[in-house]
Amino acid sequence: PVATVATPNLDEVAQLTGVTVTDEDGMRRAAEEILAFGPRWALIKGGHLPGDAVDLLTDGSAEHWLRAP
Repeated sequence: PVATVATPNLDEVAQLTGVTVTDEDGMRRAAEEILAFGPRWALIKGGHLPGDAVDLLTDGSAEHWLRAP
């Protein structure tokens, strides 16, 4: 892989994949698309979603949800 971890925010995810993220399920779909580019891990930064800030770190198998008020 060219990168070990890709760290796009939601706007970058939309530009790279065409996936518009509106919820946590969308973050999962976006991570799958980002991982298809070749990084070992994807950190999808969901700070623009309503409610608590939530990020998803995944390698396609394990998921780690990071939440902050």
